[in-house]
Amino acid sequence: MNNPMEWVDPLGLAPCPKSKNNTIPKSNAEMRKRVEENIAASQLARNSSNAGNGLNKSTMPISNKNATKLLENRFLGRLSAKEAREDALGVVNSFDGQINLRRGQAGELFESFSDINQNSPASLVFVTKGLKDTSSSLERQIILALPDSDLARNSAIRYRPAVLKSDQILLEGKVAGQQGGIFGPTYKAGGGSQVVTDGGRFSGKVAFGDE
Repeated sequence: MNNPMEWVDPLGLAPCPKSKNNTIPKSNAEMRKRVEENIAASQLARNSSNAGNGLNKSTMPISNKNATKLLENRFLGRLSAKEAREDALGVVNSFDGQINLRRGQAGELFESFSDINQNSPASLVFVTKGLKDTSSSLERQIILALPDSDLARNSAIRYRPAVLKSDQILLEGKVAGQQGGIFGPTYKAGGGSQVVTDGGRFSGKVAFGDE
């Protein structure tokens, strides 16, 4: 029988392997990586048991609950537990419908859009695909449901490629529509591709592809 003290998966489906000295990893980084891998493995195991579901081996649906847990775990390194949960819920709610989990590969390319201000480059936490050739920045703002208030503005004028610097777990789906800015009634329809990386450029796992 497995030792219950070795289980760190919130779903209780995948044990945490012991390290070389026969102890369970204890650092925040080790625990974070293990929990993320266990959530992904648990989702894969559940989906693989459903015959005929037609899922690609590298992509699988993840419940909002598990997506929230995964993001909370990422944010805990720099935020309080309350703030981490609030931010995680905010990210999950920015998706419209089903969220998918996928293992991104180092070197994979995405697109980022930001305001024209050189001092405000994109964080690369949120990236997308298939929009760099759209006709106008306004169209991109609508498709990506970007903020347009004086306090938080993204004109989507500036395009820069984004590249994954390491393998990582991604959350993918469609952008949910939302009210535009707090100073105006503009509604942003959303519907564009949204990808959440593991920490963006500040984590060192994602960078601008034109640097």
